[in-house]
Amino acid sequence: MAEREFNYSEFLLGLMVGLAGGIALGILAAPQAGTQTRRDLAEIATDIKDSTTDFIEHTREGVERAASRIERAMGISDRNIRKRLEEIRAQLDGYVPSEKPS
Repeated sequence: MAEREFNYSEFLLGLMVGLAGGIALGILAAPQAGTQTRRDLAEIATDIKDSTTDFIEHTREGVERAASRIERAMGISDRNIRKRLEEIRAQLDGYVPSEKPS
């Protein structure tokens, strides 16, 4: 089995999802009206979506800055590197939610 390099963005995304699940379970277990619980969950879902979107945007900006620095430092414009960066950008675009929860 091939070893994988530690990926901080996947770790942070997993951490956010786990945190959200824990908060949601805590709210569901708390004694309060169903309407209030649903309102709280919707607010948490919106906050998580916004945090995730911000995280992905910051990651995208970091990738673009790093790519620019590498190109300037090495003085290259290799098509393979550009192609790989475009693939990474496409993957990041795939993580951005398209709609806000109701």
